[in-house]
Amino acid sequence: MNWVAFAIASWLFLGAELGLRDALELGATGVAPSFVIVLIVFVAMSTTTTTALWAALILGVLLDLTHPVPLDGVPDAATVLGPYALGAMAGAYLVVLKRAMMIRSNPLTIPVLAFMAALLMHVVVVVFFTIRAYYDPVAFAPGRELWTRFLCAVVTALGAIVLGPLLRLSAPLFAFPIGAGVRRRF
Repeated sequence: MNWVAFAIASWLFLGAELGLRDALELGATGVAPSFVIVLIVFVAMSTTTTTALWAALILGVLLDLTHPVPLDGVPDAATVLGPYALGAMAGAYLVVLKRAMMIRSNPLTIPVLAFMAALLMHVVVVVFFTIRAYYDPVAFAPGRELWTRFLCAVVTALGAIVLGPLLRLSAPLFAFPIGAGVRRRF
């Protein structure tokens, strides 16, 4: 994989996620699409398992650094390194496991995998922050967060309907290894 193309795409997708989040948010619900998850799914569908996990780890760390968690009773927020990184890796590995069962040319492949990866990533994040809320003053309500993040996964899948074909057009720039993620049967 061309890591320079990945770095540029990561910068663009993370910038779009941070810059357009308020504009694409559904009211004041906190429900907005994630562009980074779509990029994770695209990379995980097209490259080797190790490369997909490293790419997901990098993007997950960037999500951790840009999504601080509010603290209970304090006007400050805490940046916690780890939950999004592990969630992104779990989502990427889910895509790696499912990609052999998917028809790559189907336009709904990326949206379906984006929904599943986003849902798994958000479940991992909610579990980590729920455990952390027991011993740390993190303002985190697991039930509300799970519902909001489920809706975020749905909206991410809807956004992937548009982003998927655009990413497929840019696939030659990423220089994915030929045959990566394709299981051969003899």
